[in-house]
Amino acid sequence: MQSRIERPGHRRAVNDDDADRATRELQQAANALFALCLEAFDAFEGLPVLAEDIRVLSLNAELAAGRAGHRGAGVRALTQYTRELVARLTGAQRVMMRLRSEVYNQSAGAATRLVQLRVMDRAVAVATLPADVSQGGAAVDIGVVRDACLDDVVACIDRMVGSVAELIREAQVVEDVTAQSTSIATNIAIEAAAAGPYETEFRQVAETMRQYMDGLKVLLADGTHRVRAASEAGLAVQTQALAGRAA
Repeated sequence: MQSRIERPGHRRAVNDDDADRATRELQQAANALFALCLEAFDAFEGLPVLAEDIRVLSLNAELAAGRAGHRGAGVRALTQYTRELVARLTGAQRVMMRLRSEVYNQSAGAATRLVQLRVMDRAVAVATLPADVSQGGAAVDIGVVRDACLDDVVACIDRMVGSVAELIREAQVVEDVTAQSTSIATNIAIEAAAAGPYETEFRQVAETMRQYMDGLKVLLADGTHRVRAASEAGLAVQTQALAGRAA
């Protein structure tokens, strides 16, 4: 029986098919990571409205405290501190907007490079280079270009994961502000008990602030869940991209 002889070109085509498959899977994972990152940022899209609501409430409360004279001194101090917390929320929102823009840019960069990788993989798979060429300088040159392209993909994914890590830190700012604002609402309610004819007005301020804090807590719970999902996916895609580089 005549044995089948495997040609070098056939072996190379099989390997290149594997490379294209790995690139395609990395492309899908990077796209999924981008979607999860956007979901994480979208979870905080209600932050500007809540921050503005709290700011307006603090201004109105300060006016009421001014009308109350000495009975409103404690409330006035608390509302001034509230505006400092609002400034922290606004600062966190600005950082989140910047990070979201960076995620878009890095995702676009990774997508472009992954398309280039797939073009290279497919081109090599259909090439009919002589065995001595495919095993020599041409193959080495293609490998160098491919590795450089994949390095760019890894760098883009690393930056996306870094943006998610920064989002986690900004979410912690929101969490801290929520805790302190909740405490302020409680203290305003305490001050209301000694405010005489202004008690009802101050109690309404405290209740409204609690409602805003409940909104922030819901936002945080959803955001934390989505950020965790994006972070875990980012680490997995990093590992996948590095494995492709090592191969």
